Amino acid sequence: MARVDFYILPEQGDQDRRRFACALTQKAWKAGNRVCLLVGDREQAGELDNLLWTFRDISFVPHALADSQEAATVPVIIGWEDSGDNRDSTASAEVLINLAGRIPSATSKFDRIAEIVGGSAGERQSARDLYREYRSQGTNFTITT
Repeated sequence: MARVDFYILPEQGDQDRRRFACALTQKAWKAGNRVCLLVGDREQAGELDNLLWTFRDISFVPHALADSQEAATVPVIIGWEDSGDNRDSTASAEVLINLAGRIPSATSKFDRIAEIVGGSAGERQSARDLYREYRSQGTNFTITT
């Protein structure tokens, strides 16, 4: 079973969550991990793709969308719900950074899962629901603020 890390951000807004996800992705990749970023839909995947190129002036994170030809050869994949979180391109990822707002069906294939929680009351309530769901699966947790 994967270890789930909840990162509680003081800021509100989806952009803050995505920027934090980019920084966390870069850190995990530099530590030698393959990373899967999971978002809700193809449009959000495209936005995150663009943000990974620009979130820091001096950063570079080799990545591709799950439906691209490069997906099997890069260490960071951006997937979305209907791209299927069981795609071959994400099969070797050790880390899942989940921005989809749901627990993916294939959590057991990841060593670590990161849930990034924004500062709004709604986001925190959604995170509590996810926490309860993960707990019912017997998952280990870390909560970082």
